Amino acid sequence: MNKALTLMELVVAISLVGVIILGAASFDIGSRQMLKSSEGKTQVINEAALILDQMAKDALTGIGDVAHPAITITGSVFNITHDDGDGVWEGTDPVISYTFNSGAHTLTRSIGGGAAETLSNKVMNFVPSLPGDNTADITVTLRRHPNLAVDTFSNPEVTMQSNVEVPAWSVN
Repeated sequence: MNKALTLMELVVAISLVGVIILGAASFDIGSRQMLKSSEGKTQVINEAALILDQMAKDALTGIGDVAHPAITITGSVFNITHDDGDGVWEGTDPVISYTFNSGAHTLTRSIGGGAAETLSNKVMNFVPSLPGDNTADITVTLRRHPNLAVDTFSNPEVTMQSNVEVPAWSVN
């Protein structure tokens, strides 16, 4: 009785091992692509959430009266009149401005006309609206790479909406 392997048995064994390795490799590649996609989308979601959170925090310090609303929109600029600490609206209270530049895909924040801080350079769209006297609906759309086409895996786009409210008003 001969106990040696035949050429056919060797070819079948190598083929089976090859199929197993290919299956494991494709699972690994798929997992890595899914992880990369999730990381990209999470990054964009976090950036959009930080922008909306900053606006909500600024709105908490907003102040106005019947004749001077705390929240205004002028073109592509969203403004919040910031209380200087005395709890009363005055013409000297600083204004926090959020400015959207669609060509550069940037959203900046400045206080009292000072130097602008770039909040994001991934903004595709920024739409503030004023449904009420002391509230604003903000919709912001960010894309991981704004100059490239949307791709679910490599270049996700996220749209988030928030309602920003100024809690306190003063009447002179």
